[in-house]
Amino acid sequence: MNKFGCEMCKYKCTKKSNLDIHLSTKKHLELETLLKSNNGILPANTNTRKKFSCEPCGFICYKNACYMRHTQTQKHIDNTQKCVSSTPSELTAVSVDLMVQLLHQSKLITQLLEERLTTKHMDSKENVNDI
Repeated sequence: MNKFGCEMCKYKCTKKSNLDIHLSTKKHLELETLLKSNNGILPANTNTRKKFSCEPCGFICYKNACYMRHTQTQKHIDNTQKCVSSTPSELTAVSVDLMVQLLHQSKLITQLLEERLTTKHMDSKENVNDI
């Protein structure tokens, strides 16, 4: 039975020490500041709970342990395999385009690095000749 709680965060616990810990958390303090700055009114778009969701399964929960347990279910495994095996050709075309862009950027980066190394090498030769 929950004896203690924070109404603002919808947090409940059985020990005062756990409530004390909660009251010092970043989440609680940020929410408290937000309420103070808005005259005690919580904006409608403020979600006080972290949500874990799995698009392929349509699964939603609020605890990481629950989500991790879901990822081990046969339903999740089957749904994710269906997603991978039924990739639309549009996505493939986009993926190829992205790969080409990445290769091009990689070549440009390599050229820039080579130019810098050549410049540094030339500078160091000049310094040696000055001696």
